[in-house]
Amino acid sequence: MGGFHWCTSVSTMRKTFEAGSTKQLLHWFPGHMAKGMRLMRKHINRCDAVIEVHDARIPFTARNDKFDLLADKPRLLVLNKGDLAGTLDDSSWQSKTDLVTNCTLNSSPQVMQIIPRLLDVVDPGSLQRQPSFLRIMIAGLPNVGKSSLINALRRMYSGRKKAARTGNSPGVTRALQTDIKINDYPPIYMVDTPGVMLPKVPSVEVGLTLALVGTLRDDLVGHELIADFLLYNLNKRLQFTYVERFGLEAPCDDINIVLPAIARRIGALRPGAEPNLELAAEHFVSKYRSGALGRFVLDDSGCHDNHDTTPSSAS
Repeated sequence: MGGFHWCTSVSTMRKTFEAGSTKQLLHWFPGHMAKGMRLMRKHINRCDAVIEVHDARIPFTARNDKFDLLADKPRLLVLNKGDLAGTLDDSSWQSKTDLVTNCTLNSSPQVMQIIPRLLDVVDPGSLQRQPSFLRIMIAGLPNVGKSSLINALRRMYSGRKKAARTGNSPGVTRALQTDIKINDYPPIYMVDTPGVMLPKVPSVEVGLTLALVGTLRDDLVGHELIADFLLYNLNKRLQFTYVERFGLEAPCDDINIVLPAIARRIGALRPGAEPNLELAAEHFVSKYRSGALGRFVLDDSGCHDNHDTTPSSAS
């Protein structure tokens, strides 16, 4: 991995990423996802609308065509984790997206728009039945924040505690969970579904992009490979916050130099002061996922990066 040493010019850095043999990236569809998709088909007729959730950092990557099976229901397309995506201001995604949300806030105007938008798109007759209520299915790839969005809606609309399990890795929601109440007037219930991966990822680069944002399991791909793909993307987008944070002399395109520097910076050392590259890679990627290394979109079209070069210390 990597092939350059200290770099001062972007022109000398990699223009493409060579991942080697990573065929396992292209086929990851565990049994609980297949079961989840079957349950979604079974329950969709009981639902009045669908909220399809995507990660705002990859608004165009790996849209799951399996969700087209839900297309006969009114649908809202939500880009979640908008706080990690930088500036989204291009009409190419705006015309295809209803809302950009951030579920980490105690109160979010964007999240608060979801119920009014749902009431605009559902069949008015849905609220005329007795008893009157709406049932909404939420669907998306793994780890895009579906359960977090449900919990945010419960918190912001009715002051209820969270009901859907959440986590920072894919596969936390492994079974369909029905009738989670998020609103009283009108009564609105959510159907939480397992994240459903593409049965076949179209390319290794798409697979690595999904892995970088946490949609594919880290152990399936390898922490050091994900870290190298992150380094490639940071340099490609002129996101050089990592240089000062990890005590490097300059931007660098060689992961074999960057990871030992990170290990020394954070004290991840084996006996004999040997750098623990696995822990360094995990730390590097976790800092990106938290937004500490820059907030930007990984898709190459449709969005603009925020070039964050604010100095920061290792933590």
